[in-house]
Amino acid sequence: MPVQRPSYLRIAFWLLFYGVVLPYAVPVCLDWLSRSSNWWLACGIVGFLVLAAGVALSLYQAGRALTAYFLRG
Repeated sequence: MPVQRPSYLRIAFWLLFYGVVLPYAVPVCLDWLSRSSNWWLACGIVGFLVLAAGVALSLYQAGRALTAYFLRG
């Protein structure tokens, strides 16, 4: 089975996520968590869960790609 080439669109998406979205969204979520309203607290928690899911997905995809590269050659 031939090794798949990396999807440049996927690489560009993760670079955009880590370079733009994460540095902007983390301070916003922290600000929401520090507000006294329960609504903003919930938004901050949900925001961090979405960001954590994005980081987990990127690590999963990177692990699969590295495994495929090194084990399938």
